[in-house]
Amino acid sequence: MNSAPARPAARGAIAEAVLEELSTVKARGVVTTHYSNLKLMADRYPSIVNSAMLFDIKNMQPLYTLRTGRPGSSFALEIAGKIGFPEDVLQAARQRPARPARLRAATTGELKERRTSLSASAPGSR
Repeated sequence: MNSAPARPAARGAIAEAVLEELSTVKARGVVTTHYSNLKLMADRYPSIVNSAMLFDIKNMQPLYTLRTGRPGSSFALEIAGKIGFPEDVLQAARQRPARPARLRAATTGELKERRTSLSASAPGSR
């Protein structure tokens, strides 16, 4: 048995499958997540509703008010700044593209490489 931790995409896929199953049996519950794929499920399943706790960005504090209908933000960079993270680290984080975009770009590049490799090795390509 492999004891390596699951990739983030695999963990999100497992969570999505669990929510689909819970939806089919009409279970009720509250799920908190940062997984975008789970937030997008509300578009496909009428029984799933997004919501978010509101946050006062100006004063950097929670408002303890629930807003339904749309997912929210974690305000991770803003909170990190408030608790004293070094500004250069925060600037470096702001410069980075969102992880899913980086993964799509890497996958697209990998697919292009494979296509080129397959085309070069196809009969009649020389």
